[in-house]
Amino acid sequence: MQKLAIILLCLLVSTSFAGRRARAMQQEIAALRDSTNASLAEIDARISEIEERQRQFALNQERFDIMLNDVSPTRLEEFEIQLAYLTEAFRDLFTSVRGLQLIPIIQQAQRTAPRPPGFTLSDATLTLGGNEFALYSRALNSFRNRFFRESRQIMRELIVAFPNGRYFDRAHFWIAESYFQQRNYVQALKYYQVVLNFAGTSKADDAQYRIAICYLMLGEHEMAQQEFTRLIHRFPASRFIPRATEALRQLKIQRNNEAIRAVQEPEQQARNQTQTQAQTGATPAQPAQEAIPTAKFMPEPQESEKEE
Repeated sequence: MQKLAIILLCLLVSTSFAGRRARAMQQEIAALRDSTNASLAEIDARISEIEERQRQFALNQERFDIMLNDVSPTRLEEFEIQLAYLTEAFRDLFTSVRGLQLIPIIQQAQRTAPRPPGFTLSDATLTLGGNEFALYSRALNSFRNRFFRESRQIMRELIVAFPNGRYFDRAHFWIAESYFQQRNYVQALKYYQVVLNFAGTSKADDAQYRIAICYLMLGEHEMAQQEFTRLIHRFPASRFIPRATEALRQLKIQRNNEAIRAVQEPEQQARNQTQTQAQTGATPAQPAQEAIPTAKFMPEPQESEKEE
């Protein structure tokens, strides 16, 4: 009996301990479940936040695409022309201001007044009282207002009156620009070529780039390619280099596409003719033997055509 009582007591103690252990494990499981639920809720919240940011990004990208489409190449070209006008106006204004500053010094000094590099008295007199600057300013103003014919007439008067003037090369450039704006690319080419003949002109790379664009607009792609390549070689620091490089790349792609079409079109025509004859029940004629296309349809890029 005593042994039985001891065994029952041990079983009771073991059962009590196991119950406490089970309750402790249940509490741990409940705490772990609560922690997991909290983590899942936090993860869901973060996912919702990321999805909201993605929607905002998509909306912003759509707005940006709309704004980017509004900035057309024509609009950019107009901005560049306006910037060129402002640059010319600033240079002319600076020259006028420097001339005004030097007049009292020249009149009152007992000896020759110091002048900035490249400035002479004849230039100051011409800037303030001569006709060259006035004609040039009037011509530019007419160009800005899109009175291209009037602008050309004034520029020609300037060229005739001042064959050795400081605006002689610029006058030719803006005559070419007026023809370019009116899409008279043949006449524009003539005057752009004249600008390139002036040594030290600030419009050389502008004229070279415009020459290439004129040939491109006239459909003379080979000449356009040559002129873009010449621009890259002659003016490696020009602001037009990225555009010329991209234009050469596009011309190369177009040339390759034309070569592929030249090979594929006869084959497609032969297939269409065979299908037509099959539908009408006629006996298909034996096609003429065609020369196998050679590598000349896909020319390797020349050294001058490679992008920098």
